[in-house]
Amino acid sequence: MYDELGGKIYDLRYHEEQLSKYDEVLRCLKLSPDEIVLDAGCGTGLFLEKIDGVYVGLDLSSNLISFAYRKAQSLADKHLFQGDAENLPLRDDVFEVLFSFTLLQNLSEPARALSELRRVSRRKGSIGVTVLRKTFSMDAFYSILIESGFKSPTILDTDSHDWIAIINP
Repeated sequence: MYDELGGKIYDLRYHEEQLSKYDEVLRCLKLSPDEIVLDAGCGTGLFLEKIDGVYVGLDLSSNLISFAYRKAQSLADKHLFQGDAENLPLRDDVFEVLFSFTLLQNLSEPARALSELRRVSRRKGSIGVTVLRKTFSMDAFYSILIESGFKSPTILDTDSHDWIAIINP
């Protein structure tokens, strides 16, 4: 679906909504420039401009990842690749901070994607995940986080269209 939508239309349609989610999550997860960040489901790379350190973005859509690549070309330490969040082509224990914004509702196995995030996260890694409220109830979202192996996730109830989970070590 996102390949057909195109990067420019995606940014026009979702820019403000996505930025408000990013800001909310970043208020809860303080980043330092020396941390390695994964953005699973990075789309057009709107979030990469908010990260000072090493950023790795992954998206299944070739159209959106190409659009993100154009944004990242002029920025240092920004790496993008096409890949599947349910089967991350990454080693275990790599990332200090991980994000997944508005991705899970688009997947056939969201718990698998969350388990993959946990697998590639360093033990002391922090994770921020958002899902559309119209797709998951708060209880269903919490359950899928627990099923994926996360202990004591915090779900924020904000004015956003999304539930926002913060997972700290």
